[in-house]
Amino acid sequence: CASVHEPLDGLQRDVLKIVNTLAKLLIERVGKIKSEMNHDRPLLEKKISETQQLLRRLQSGKLDLYEDYRQGKITREKFISIQKKRQQESDQLNRSLATLQNNLETLIKKSEQIDSVSADAEQAQFLSEYKPDVVRRIVRCVRVYGKGRFELDLTVNDDFIIEALNAAISMVG
Repeated sequence: CASVHEPLDGLQRDVLKIVNTLAKLLIERVGKIKSEMNHDRPLLEKKISETQQLLRRLQSGKLDLYEDYRQGKITREKFISIQKKRQQESDQLNRSLATLQNNLETLIKKSEQIDSVSADAEQAQFLSEYKPDVVRRIVRCVRVYGKGRFELDLTVNDDFIIEALNAAISMVG
């Protein structure tokens, strides 16, 4: 059987080398992604705040507009025209606000995922011996083809993590 199967110790040693390298490169890439996210989050929060403020101004302007109409300062047609224009602005701002809030939620979720991946990678980076419970957090499956050739399926499959790993692998290979 030894001629058909790869020795387990050698396979584990080779997988561990790759996991250590991938973990190191992943941590570096995740740091860059996290830095970009830390830059983007305050900008999104600021845009959300500005949009909410504009919506509040439009709401408070409704009373003023109605008061001007009631006092005869503007005509009915002008009142309807301004009201229609403001409603369109309000609708557009509400759509923008929903998009911004969705983007912020996505950014927060990605940040949490990155923190989790980073913690797993930090543990795997300095492994000196093969520990399946730690390796399993990064590697889902190892396919062995013989003659020292094997493939790793990773546990993460999000686009931003795949991008980070592809960048890491291109640096290794």
